[in-house]
Parts: sequence; structure tokens; C-alpha cells
Amino acid sequence: MTQTHDTRRDVHQGFRRYHDGSIDFDFYRAQATALRNRAMQEAFRHAGAQLRTPFKRWWMRLVLLPGGR
Repeated sequence: MTQTHDTRRDVHQGFRRYHDGSIDFDFYRAQATALRNRAMQEAFRHAGAQLRTPFKRWWMRLVLLPGGR
């Protein structure tokens, strides 16, 4: 016995779609933009921490340690 397979439903499964069946590209575009912004923030935060470390040590030696003694 042959079983019918609804391919249209399988194609639509797993994507966010409008009521007319078209893909909601704005949703995925907004998601991609948010992920990109978050990745950029984390990259700059990491780079800033690496850049800040030598100045932090310099500041400790120059200003904070001699004044505390």
C-alpha cells in the first residue's frame, strides 16, 4: 500500500512564515543583526581588556603604590 506524503508541509516546517506562506525574512534579518551586534560588543570588550591591562599595571606602579607607603 502506498502512503501519501505531504511535501508542502515538510517544506514549510522549521521556518517562521507569514500567514500567506512566505518566509518572514525581517525576523531572521533582525536576529542576525542582534547576533552580529552582540559579537562585536564581546570582541571590543575583549580587546579593550587586553589593551587596558598594561596601563592598569603602569597606573598601579606609578600612582597607587608610592602614595600608599
